[in-house]
Amino acid sequence: MESCFFGKTLEEYAAGAESGNPPDQTELGLLHLEGNLGAEKDINLAVEWLSKAAAAKEPKAQYNLSYLYSVGLGVEKDPAKALDLLRSAAEAGYPQAEQNMGTLHILGETVPQDTEAALEWYRRAAEHGDLVALYQLGVLHLEGKNGVEGNLATAAEYFRRAAKGRLVDAQYNLAHMYYHGQGVVEDKKEAFELFSAAAKRGSPQAQYYLSLIYDSGDGAEKNPELSFYWCREAANAGIGNAEANLGMKFLSGDGTEANFEKAVPWLLKGAEKGSVGAAACLGLMYERGDGVEPDPELSLKYHLLAADGGDAESMARAALALIYGESEEEDRIKR
Repeated sequence: MESCFFGKTLEEYAAGAESGNPPDQTELGLLHLEGNLGAEKDINLAVEWLSKAAAAKEPKAQYNLSYLYSVGLGVEKDPAKALDLLRSAAEAGYPQAEQNMGTLHILGETVPQDTEAALEWYRRAAEHGDLVALYQLGVLHLEGKNGVEGNLATAAEYFRRAAKGRLVDAQYNLAHMYYHGQGVVEDKKEAFELFSAAAKRGSPQAQYYLSLIYDSGDGAEKNPELSFYWCREAANAGIGNAEANLGMKFLSGDGTEANFEKAVPWLLKGAEKGSVGAAACLGLMYERGDGVEPDPELSLKYHLLAADGGDAESMARAALALIYGESEEEDRIKR
């Protein structure tokens, strides 16, 4: 769905709609759909005005009416009619409709799965300035899937164009490529700028990387407090590595006051999501009773998890625990 109102009053849109102006009919329909500018929120009036504009081949009306038919909002759900309206809007050059047609062909939903058709629609939408289409083209070339040849440089260029339009996912992907030197010359400072922009707009992955940069000083000046802040933001969003790192920061007092009690829940979350470091820390904590009650079984559990991830010290400690545990069990049976 899309709405955009350009300075007119509700009365002016209504007058234009009544006189048969399709763009005004479209906007009046969207006003009633969303209840903006003082318009009564009324799905029936929204469908009525959007239908009139769509009958006059107004692409924006066709695009929005297509959505209503696709989900059955205010009308009986009708995928075929939704597709006809969407295709008509796309063929008229409406960017969001072109982008949606590309996605339908990628997924094979209501149309045959067809990568070439998808690419053509995405390219048309991109030429008309659709940021999502630019991003999708970047993803296809980055992953090299769906029959598209992988090309990191091409992917980076598409992400760059979408990032200029402040599309947050494109900012993150381009930052990631600069950080690792994938398809572009490695540039930690450029990565930092892009990660910062995406992090401030809510990207958890960007927040995690921003924490790493402030921790390492590679791309920006070291700042333990900011590293902790962004690590916590990413951890609160469920990023496993950030959860593990936040636990370790609480253990060491890095950027915050040391607090073993606060460390444990974050380490547990990180370990559950595969963090070797978090599992190794927990293995030692339960072994020594640091911040937790000593628990040989839990210690062994987390040492084994870390050992499976390749942690050498955990391998050795797990082996010792198993050996001594077996010896103690044998002694108990003999007694």
